[in-house]
Amino acid sequence: MSSATFATRSGVPIMAAAALLSCAPDAPAPLDLAEGVPWELAEHRRVTISDVRYAFDLRIPAERAEPIDGSGVIAFQWSDPAGQPLVLDFLEPEKVRSVSVNGTEVAFERINDHLVVPPERLVDPGENEVVLEFTAGDGSLNRNDEFLYTLFVPERARFALPVFDQPNLKGRFAVTLTVPEGWTAVANGPLLEETPGQDETGAPVTTLRFTESRPLPSYLFAFAAGRFQVETAERDGREMRFYHRETDRQRVERNLEPILWSTLGRSCTARPASFSRSRRPRPSTWGVRASSPTRPPTCGSVIM
Repeated sequence: MSSATFATRSGVPIMAAAALLSCAPDAPAPLDLAEGVPWELAEHRRVTISDVRYAFDLRIPAERAEPIDGSGVIAFQWSDPAGQPLVLDFLEPEKVRSVSVNGTEVAFERINDHLVVPPERLVDPGENEVVLEFTAGDGSLNRNDEFLYTLFVPERARFALPVFDQPNLKGRFAVTLTVPEGWTAVANGPLLEETPGQDETGAPVTTLRFTESRPLPSYLFAFAAGRFQVETAERDGREMRFYHRETDRQRVERNLEPILWSTLGRSCTARPASFSRSRRPRPSTWGVRASSPTRPPTCGSVIM
């Protein structure tokens, strides 16, 4: 028998090793991991990932120059017959300290503005959970001395957080914010609980945990935190809150009713009849302003 072939125990020759290799299925072409969110990558994730849920926990310091450390839990359904790695978008991947997949810490790659997680620990098909420890990026957090607010439009969520930053891969967004004493915060979902405490230095802080949102594209994830004053009103069973930093109380009172009723009330309580008859609880409506209250805020967005 030539060296190009081999035999079974019965002596029946089998195909040459070279022929076996030539018949093996081709390895999948590597994903395009160029800067930004390449179309090929977005399309691949659209068909392989579903039912995405994000839960971020961010610790916001009083000094704007100090980093915002945090963690994130990303749960999702995964089905990828090609066996490609999982790719998350994050503009500064060097700020990620660790990644765990389904309870096991794994090695990962940082390529351009992506985190590349090997598929070996992923359940395929099935539900998966990725946990990340990281420092948030400041690129879309609009940090000021006594407040910050997100602005993730059009595809800037990855400037701050590790996410799937494409509009056709929606996810439910939950966030917990630990802020300095005297600060408050607001996010997509209603406030679930507020707990006083201390940070690692003993300084007083407040932890605010917000309810998970409805499925949203990443550019609509939003939160704001700071030394805001809060005005509250109710209309048609819906609570409306206006967060501002205006120090002239008379100016606030003069403009508050038009802002709450004419702007927030009209734009945020108007719903199709089918929605208004539903039994789903209505979320709170909020607007945020850091300067003057004379420019009306937009429902569900942070305007400074």
